[in-house]
Amino acid sequence: MNPELNPELQRNLWLEFSRHRLLVMPGVLALILLAAAQHHGREGVAGTGLGLFLALAVFWGSQRVMAALFEEWQQKTWDSQRMSALGPWQMTSGKLLGSTAFAWYGALFCLGVAAVAWPWGSAYPLGTVIPLLLSAAVGVQAAALITSLTAARKGLARARAFGLIFVFFYGLYSVFGVGLKLPARELTWWGSAYSGLPFLLASTAFWASAAVLGAYRLMCQELQVRTTPSVWVAFNLCLAGYLAGFATQPLGGTTLAAFSMTGLLVSAGLTYAMLFTEQTGALVLRRIWVRAHRREWRYMFEETPCWVVSLTLAAVVCILAMIATPGRSPEMVRLGVPFWPLLVLLFLLRDVAIFLVFALGRAQRRVEAATLFYLALLYLILPWVFTAAGAHGLRFLVLPVSFTQSALAQAVLAHAVLVGHVVIALGLLLYRWRQSVRAVGLPEQGLEGSRA
Repeated sequence: MNPELNPELQRNLWLEFSRHRLLVMPGVLALILLAAAQHHGREGVAGTGLGLFLALAVFWGSQRVMAALFEEWQQKTWDSQRMSALGPWQMTSGKLLGSTAFAWYGALFCLGVAAVAWPWGSAYPLGTVIPLLLSAAVGVQAAALITSLTAARKGLARARAFGLIFVFFYGLYSVFGVGLKLPARELTWWGSAYSGLPFLLASTAFWASAAVLGAYRLMCQELQVRTTPSVWVAFNLCLAGYLAGFATQPLGGTTLAAFSMTGLLVSAGLTYAMLFTEQTGALVLRRIWVRAHRREWRYMFEETPCWVVSLTLAAVVCILAMIATPGRSPEMVRLGVPFWPLLVLLFLLRDVAIFLVFALGRAQRRVEAATLFYLALLYLILPWVFTAAGAHGLRFLVLPVSFTQSALAQAVLAHAVLVGHVVIALGLLLYRWRQSVRAVGLPEQGLEGSRA
């Protein structure tokens, strides 16, 4: 091996390759492709080659990324790697390229055979399909690395099964999604018409790059390399802008309405996702408070979790959505449409406060489970019980959402009920915060180890 090669990549290449594996992989794949050629001809070879590429690069490759990190984590070697002199990009590229090298070895062989056997005049141009498949495979593998890093930092001993399910559906959507049904169709995005397959290629390549960047940024956090949440802000805005391009017509055709409504839903969803996957507790919150008290703004942003950023963006786009939502017509006003964004924000604030109440408690290992239980109680169990008992008033006090002929009055009442929920949740949060401060001492005690 080249001594100048990335040490993490070199180590994984040594683990993945052997003379026996180098010979057996193409031999077995060649036999499968020959059998396909004998029974189905040239088209059978192309289809089988693509199927084998997906199986090797997307599914096996993503599994190898996850397995490599989980094996290190279970064998207690991950912490020593984090303390090594390797930088975040060396670690990220080493795991993405090294642990999947053998899968790529077979996958590229199959893709090459499929390209040679590709039928002329196909509705799927070869110059578009191959980059699409490569981008999808890279994106799925990067998503697998993000999943495994998140599971490792949360200490989820059985996270591999969850991660594999996530990667399976992500890969299935990325490769076999609606884009494969669009070679002859055009779709409208931000008012302009685009051919389906090239648009899917551009989208897949962009989001695959975003997944690699996300894996790198998460590795920076694991290696205690200081970063600000600027990339996370850009990701929120890019995802909102991308999805909003498909929603311009349903939301009245206005750019601001589409972006603000989509941005609110995206920011809210990402707030929930990061709230349950990041390390959030009294120590993190005290560090942010002390940085702000000392006016060390850069350090404060470096300590700020991503869910705080998404929550702040949700509040901003909520105001924009209330201004831009097409609610000038009497029908829209009667349905309370201009007030829906605020309702979403109030639900979000209440749920975040509930999570933080448990995060500031002593049982740190049961924060997610306890929060999910109470959210299920508020959103599903109690409303169902009250509805079954005919107590619709109590149901509305628990889940203040209703669509009736007097929707405007219902919207005003729903906001009043939710404000009460938020006030109660914030009161409990303030009480728990004061308890945690008294139990640990001054917030400055939490600054040990905060400097990289």
